[in-house]
Amino acid sequence: MLRSRVFPALLLIATMLLALPGCDEDKTDIVGSLGCEDCLTDGITGVALDDDGQPVVDAAIGLIYMLDGVELPGDWDTLKPSTQITFELGETDLVRLVIFDNAGMLVRTLVNETTPEIPDVIIWDSLDDDGQMVPVGLYIMHAEFADHTIIERVIFYYDHEIAAFLNKPNAVTDEDGSFRVPRNLIPVGAEIPIYEEDGTFLGLHEIMAEIMVVAVVEYEGTLYHLAEAITLAEDDPRITVNFEFPFPE
Repeated sequence: MLRSRVFPALLLIATMLLALPGCDEDKTDIVGSLGCEDCLTDGITGVALDDDGQPVVDAAIGLIYMLDGVELPGDWDTLKPSTQITFELGETDLVRLVIFDNAGMLVRTLVNETTPEIPDVIIWDSLDDDGQMVPVGLYIMHAEFADHTIIERVIFYYDHEIAAFLNKPNAVTDEDGSFRVPRNLIPVGAEIPIYEEDGTFLGLHEIMAEIMVVAVVEYEGTLYHLAEAITLAEDDPRITVNFEFPFPE
């Protein structure tokens, strides 16, 4: 039996998706059509410039989501951000536990065949395999057991603190000031199950098409940020958002 437990304090919500026999070791795209090749050329694109028209390099781009029927970002007093999620395994022979992003790319390996001793409780601290914080969005927890059972859970990782996007941006502007958040990493339309801390199921809530796109950059020791509200429908391939930073002379 595998349980997931959310710590109150970045929002991580998990629910079981499936339990199927067998597995494909070469399978990268756990979420099927979400990893579509065409989606990789689409998404939220734009340019960040200063008021002289010069590119703003290394600006962090973050996304703030809204859930239908749930007030975000300030009022989730019992579901406030947590930077770790715990998996309680119980009596089972776990052979692999990994985290994929919404496009089916491997983010973090928590357990594999080389793990010397698997503890009863495993904590994902929201870091990838390179030790970097993952950006907000949907993630897939994929667990494989010795009897070939597979369990997958959806994790919705949410944050709204502006400064936090510097450490875990959805994108970063390049030397031209350009950025792109791939469309298949933007989970508009996905339904997220919401639970109380005691496990009580509160219902499914859809990730809405309204997204706040935030650009954050540090300039001469001061943190500057701009925000733009957009609507990206589930079937929209792309949208453009441009930012102009009014840096002081």
